[in-house]
Amino acid sequence: MSHAEDAYGFARPTVNDAHSSLTRVLGKADDVWTGLLQRCGLTGAETDTASVKAIIAAMFAAGDGADMCARSLQIRLAAHTHLAAVRQLVTAAA
Repeated sequence: MSHAEDAYGFARPTVNDAHSSLTRVLGKADDVWTGLLQRCGLTGAETDTASVKAIIAAMFAAGDGADMCARSLQIRLAAHTHLAAVRQLVTAAA
């Protein structure tokens, strides 16, 4: 199972999820999003875990509501990581 796959129906958050979260919380967040991407050297199309972690860190640093979104994404990423590890252990033991 790759990290992007569901772990017990729980999908790993993506860079796109970070953008959606900002938009829901801040409303029009285009300028904030562009600044975050530039700060991380990302395009917004990345799908890897390292990029998700980078955008989360940038969101924490940005504050002003973006930090709340970052905390939510951080919790989701940790939950997915742990659920994926449990799934691998259960599958290996079967």
